Amino acid sequence: MKQLKISIILTGYLLCNSGGFCGSNDIMPVLSIPRVTVAPVIDGIRDPVWNYTGLQMLTHDIGQYTWGCPGWPPDSPEDCNPGFRALWDSECLYFYFTVDDDTLIRNLISTGAFEDDNFELFIDADYSHTTEYDGEDDFRLDFPWRDEAAYLGNALPSKINIDHLILSENETSTGWDLELAMPLEDINMPATDGHIFGLDVHYDDDDGHNLCGNENFREHKLAWWAEGSDDSWQRPILFAKVTLGPLISPADIELSAPGHDFGNVHVDQTGTFDLAVSNPGIDTLRISDIRSGSAVFTADPRILEIAPGQNDEITVQFHPGETVLCSDTLYIVSNAFGKPVIQFWVHGTGIYPKVETVTVFPNPFTPNGDGYNDAVCFEYPDMFTVYPHIQIFDLKGSRIRDMARFPGPEYQWDGKDDQGKNLVPGVYIYVLELNDRTLSKGTITLIR
Repeated sequence: MKQLKISIILTGYLLCNSGGFCGSNDIMPVLSIPRVTVAPVIDGIRDPVWNYTGLQMLTHDIGQYTWGCPGWPPDSPEDCNPGFRALWDSECLYFYFTVDDDTLIRNLISTGAFEDDNFELFIDADYSHTTEYDGEDDFRLDFPWRDEAAYLGNALPSKINIDHLILSENETSTGWDLELAMPLEDINMPATDGHIFGLDVHYDDDDGHNLCGNENFREHKLAWWAEGSDDSWQRPILFAKVTLGPLISPADIELSAPGHDFGNVHVDQTGTFDLAVSNPGIDTLRISDIRSGSAVFTADPRILEIAPGQNDEITVQFHPGETVLCSDTLYIVSNAFGKPVIQFWVHGTGIYPKVETVTVFPNPFTPNGDGYNDAVCFEYPDMFTVYPHIQIFDLKGSRIRDMARFPGPEYQWDGKDDQGKNLVPGVYIYVLELNDRTLSKGTITLIR
């Protein structure tokens, strides 16, 4: 389970240090938690809806500040690399905790869940931001590995109700995940856009080493917000200021390919490619515009609306008007959350066709005026769209006829030179050229 650091949605900037004693009005919220219309299924497996909020990493090492026997920093990301995501709706506040942890331990004989592998969740529901827990809605919850239960800190009296919490744990190939739903009513939090509350998340990591003569003590502790202190369990003033954010439209967009190379397309013809577009999100995807900087590339301009889990196609076209090597980027504008504009790269080369097969008939021909085989005809691929000019030479290399296309479906030569005089019987050479490039050549036999 590879974890990436994703930018969070900010509604302001941090104006004082996380470990300082800022008043409740001194800082702007550092995190806006998106509101969704479809709740995640609480099963310990990350639903698509979790893609619409950033992953907040726990990067502050506070193990050295723990009471009793200080620990040390993790050896590597595989040793301890925790993070969380958060969402909300009109009913609940949701969390998805995830950690890379190569040693998972739950010792029921330890002094507390916080000495094992354990997530600690700190909430100050009304952001009273006091130096002591207020006994109303300030609380800490422990979620130990392989327990499927939440524990309210015994020394932290609170009037919140945790009986209705829904949670589920899931072991992964690199650690474990925990998914949580907290009814807003039970944690004394209003379902109101813009509501401010205090938040922090810690992770305790027990690797089973003998620490200070006791192998039941944790070795590491990482925090999301607290820095330079492990006093969040008794001082809500150390929590981050966050807010319940506005409703998002969690549509998503996926393309069947990152780009397309049309290869060689004949000049004045059109190459087409049907780009499949799918919506793996949970709301309707709306594609409102497709922009291109090059006139030779176009895309189906119709507005698309794609239901969740469905797909459709955009027809992309390459129409070269001259011999050219062209690359461009199409910008697909949509309502996909987090990526309203997605890029699609296109390439193509405009060419004149190489005339590999020319049919010359009749050969020999007899331009004697009897109505039979009086002219030789030239037929070739793309003869109705590409118009090379034909030249006739004698065997000495002297050009005797320079022809444009005659009216009709093919080129014809009547056995005369440029002055309209009949040529003597013999073998002549024909050459098809286009823009000074030879496409094809061969011989014709004239008989009188």
